[in-house]
Amino acid sequence: MAELGEWIEWSGGVCPVPVHTEIEYRLRWMKAGDEPLCSEAGYCRWDHGRTPEGASTPSLRRNDIVAYRVVQP
Repeated sequence: MAELGEWIEWSGGVCPVPVHTEIEYRLRWMKAGDEPLCSEAGYCRWDHGRTPEGASTPSLRRNDIVAYRVVQP
């Protein structure tokens, strides 16, 4: 698992941390200066819409997590 506070790029898949881990994350639509979002990992969608419909639908892809960091294990 990553060190606390270290940003990790994410390209989709199964949730990489235990579901009750507090994380900050950035979505594809966010700009460089935007504040990251915060949640328990289990409430996030980590898979990047790996269905044919999800992969080809820009409105769904804009909500993909592209980076995350652990705030509290």
